[in-house]
Amino acid sequence: MSLPFYILTVDTPDGPRRKSARRQLDSVGLKADFVEGLRLNDPAIYKQYDRIRNLLWQKRSLSAGEIAVYCGHRRIWARLVDSGAPFALVLEDDFGISDPQAFCAVLDDCERHPEGWDVIKLFDFNPKPVRLRRRLGTSELVAHRFPAAGAVGYVIGRAAAERMLSRQRFFRAVDEDWSWPWEFALSIWSLSPNCIEEISVGLGGSVRAPATGPSPSRHPLRALWANAVQTWKSLRARSYAGSMARRLDRAQKRA
Repeated sequence: MSLPFYILTVDTPDGPRRKSARRQLDSVGLKADFVEGLRLNDPAIYKQYDRIRNLLWQKRSLSAGEIAVYCGHRRIWARLVDSGAPFALVLEDDFGISDPQAFCAVLDDCERHPEGWDVIKLFDFNPKPVRLRRRLGTSELVAHRFPAAGAVGYVIGRAAAERMLSRQRFFRAVDEDWSWPWEFALSIWSLSPNCIEEISVGLGGSVRAPATGPSPSRHPLRALWANAVQTWKSLRARSYAGSMARRLDRAQKRA
């Protein structure tokens, strides 16, 4: 396979997360480049975070872990853009390959069929109802009402990475941004069933999780506005799903 493989990590070179990631890929005969992410206590992470837009468009502020993780994904997207490769596999260091055969097959299918998708997620957390189904070579892909949470593993096209990076400062978590795909004109699909899983529990927990303790109370006006934003999102998602269905139908007719 010629596509670049990147693993986002803040672990030490001989740490358990890197060892686990190497072991997972060794099991399918693949290698990847580790990309050093930003740490939670690095003040540089806030330079890419827009607190004002978060206040306006999100029901809660992002944790330092969520901000740092998004910064790390953006660092990988920039490497993909600079590489000139058409797309890349991106993994967080707490991934586990649950279906090696499907994992290798979908990567091969991406190389053989590079058109008609921008992001293919290999892991979904609590997926929403399926709106569309399609085949990509031997792999079955689905599109959900909203792309589900989870950015543990995915294939992303260079053009999609460029569009995501065109937003200079983010205000949502990376996977939450994907649930607003019309903002970047993205065609986001998920492999069905998933071929990887998150194994952070066995590696010390997720770095993006909010701090433990009681959740801070929200101002009633922010909660009310968040409901209005969610209603708008639902209407926009329905419209975008319809446009995706029409594009898929036209592509299938041409084929």
